[in-house]
Amino acid sequence: MRRTRVVALTRLRCTECGAVFILWRLQSRRRAEGHVKHLWCFCCQEVTAHRELATWASDNAASLH
Repeated sequence: MRRTRVVALTRLRCTECGAVFILWRLQSRRRAEGHVKHLWCFCCQEVTAHRELATWASDNAASLH
């Protein structure tokens, strides 16, 4: 039997230019808000620090009120 992997969308914001990058991550390997990951930024054209944003569910709940 195959094991199902649950994935979640993660949003990362570039600390240099503010561009948002979406990353698929396993649900079991999610990181806390504010976690820093160094990635290639498509706007800056170099490797920069990206900060993890709040989860989608909490953002959607806040916008409803």
